[in-house]
Amino acid sequence: CKIYPNPFSHYTSVYFLESQERTLSVFDMMGRKVRTIISSEKKVDIYKENLKNGMYFIQISDGKTQITKKLILN
Repeated sequence: CKIYPNPFSHYTSVYFLESQERTLSVFDMMGRKVRTIISSEKKVDIYKENLKNGMYFIQISDGKTQITKKLILN
């Protein structure tokens, strides 16, 4: 997957090569889950909404594999 833009100010998009159901979980630096999105789309937008500036981790799982990437909100 590709995350762009990163760092982001208002929203960022996660791009996938194929459509399949995935769970995207966003965690703050303390390990607290601050957002969960379930989607089957090739593009998923994550909006700032009530998130504070800083570093976050996004965990992406499709039921078989799981990856974690860094997000920076500024």
